[in-house]
This record gives sequence, structure tokens and C-alpha cells, in this order.
Amino acid sequence: MLRRSILKLGAALAVTAGLSGAASAEINGPVRVGEATCMPGDIVLATPTGVIFVPPQYAREVVESSENTRLRDYWGKKSIADG
Repeated sequence: MLRRSILKLGAALAVTAGLSGAASAEINGPVRVGEATCMPGDIVLATPTGVIFVPPQYAREVVESSENTRLRDYWGKKSIADG
């Protein structure tokens, strides 16, 4: 299961401000943006089309799958270009 979001705070420090303007901070805690949650240890994959958070237990599976997709796309485009 992948968690998607538009933001990851790389320093693992989240600072949030409520409607009153009061701010709170948490180190190595979950970061919630909209409906997405990034947990400490999650790996962030960002592309021009979006950002996803990958839990560490799924990292190997995601890397292998994405590499297979990349190679399939490369050879498919090359085959089309070569006619």
C-alpha cells in the first residue's frame, strides 16, 4: 500500500499552525497533508507528475517493479521509433 501526498518534510520535523496561529512541532512523527500521511522512515518518490510515500517494507518491491516498467517503456518506445 502506498501513501500519496504533495509534500514531504525532509528534516523529519513537522511544524503546523492552527487557525489561532499557534504552532506545534513534532520530530520523527507522522506528517499529514490533505488525505495523505507520511510516516517516519517512509521513502519519498517524487516525479513531475506527483509524489508518493513508500513504506520501507515495500521499498524493494516498488524499486523492482518501477525498473521493470521503465525498461518495458524504453523498449516499447524504441520499437515504435525504429518502425
